[in-house]
Amino acid sequence: MRKRFPDDHLYYSLHIFDSHEMPQDKNALNNYGEKDLLDLIRFYGQERRINDEEYALINEEEIKKEWDLAKHLIASYKYAKEYKFAKCWYKIFNTTNF
Repeated sequence: MRKRFPDDHLYYSLHIFDSHEMPQDKNALNNYGEKDLLDLIRFYGQERRINDEEYALINEEEIKKEWDLAKHLIASYKYAKEYKFAKCWYKIFNTTNF
């Protein structure tokens, strides 16, 4: 993982996808991860040349919309009896309009 994410701050920003890191308070959850998400957007939203084409890997506006929905779904798994990280993400990608 460290080789793929040489920037420590970028590596740390990925913690927002772990439900155990999410706040219990619903109001706090509304703003949860915004700064880290912006760091990820700055990195992955930069245009890059891939196979002689320039494009960004992600769209900033779409990611913000998706994160607003995803963080609530991820948080809902925080207290599930049999928490399964992979099952949580499988459900997110198969039951939403991502």
